[in-house]
Amino acid sequence: MIFPEKLLYAEIEVEKDKVEDVIFRLGKWGFFHPDTSKESSLHFFKYENLFSQIKSISDFLNVSLNQPYREVKVEALKDKFSNLYRRVLNLKEELAQLNREKELVNLADMINRAFEGKVSQLVESLRIIPFKVGTLKKEVLNSLIIYLKTENLYGIFSPLYQGDTAVLVFSPPDKEHLFGKIESSFNVAFVPSKYFKREIKEEVNLRENRIREEIEKLKKQYEKKLASIYTFLKVKREISKLISSSTKRNGKRVLKGWIPEKKKEEFLDLLKDCKVRFLQSEKIPPTLIRTPKFLKPIEEIVFSYSYPSYYDINPVLPFVAVFILLFGIMFGDIGHGLLLSTVALLLEKKGKKALGTYRVSHR
Repeated sequence: MIFPEKLLYAEIEVEKDKVEDVIFRLGKWGFFHPDTSKESSLHFFKYENLFSQIKSISDFLNVSLNQPYREVKVEALKDKFSNLYRRVLNLKEELAQLNREKELVNLADMINRAFEGKVSQLVESLRIIPFKVGTLKKEVLNSLIIYLKTENLYGIFSPLYQGDTAVLVFSPPDKEHLFGKIESSFNVAFVPSKYFKREIKEEVNLRENRIREEIEKLKKQYEKKLASIYTFLKVKREISKLISSSTKRNGKRVLKGWIPEKKKEEFLDLLKDCKVRFLQSEKIPPTLIRTPKFLKPIEEIVFSYSYPSYYDINPVLPFVAVFILLFGIMFGDIGHGLLLSTVALLLEKKGKKALGTYRVSHR
């Protein structure tokens, strides 16, 4: 508890056909810390593409991936999930387009309210005179007004929010091309007229409901399968990384890592079918610290700054001893203390007055 646990550096020589099983056993055991100083690679993990697809699908469908490990026949599901991934990509595109249209509908609604509902009436009834509706920054409003007067165009303006202004520009038919210049020169964000119509808002809502229903349907249909195959592939992926970080010797794979000295017999019993040696290593071992459960909250605070070295003591214990002192030092600034004292005195005086008023009013 005071010092990190003593660790032993172990070398495991494994037959090629048993290496995955050995790594899996070590993973379940939970006390083997692999030496990953040799750079690992995933180039030979044949399901890396499928793993990425499963993760992407699960994130989109908001699927919980906390499932216990079990064997999965990946090859049988590969085509099915590849098709599901393509469907999810299409839904993503539809949803992104829908969100852009919802933003335009909401913006059109705000502009319409700024002009007291007149824009939607103009869209429905005005056919002869070309006009555009949009927003611009307040800083360029005066420049636009001058430009409109110069070109004999007519504009109506109304304040919106956060410095934006709603603008309604009318143009003669022969000057309709100037809308493009206004848009580019003054950064006016024109909103297409169709988004001011009530039916487009209803259409967007219907499309959103359809997409949400399809997402929910896919989630219910594939949630358990996605979680199972993701857990399976995640384990296989980590195994592949460990295999790639191992070395070869006489046609076998050699894994290296650290184990707690207290677990030595348990470790040897676990790997009876492997050749195990304990070596001296110049590398700094990882740190394994056992802190009592009631001190875990303090441990989280301490280790959020940094984790101690293998050769250090457990910093949680001295921190507990001086925690109150450290807290006092943090608030030991004289100016801060005076400020708190002043505020406390003012609150005390006001509190007495309020209390006196309260008592009188209830006699």
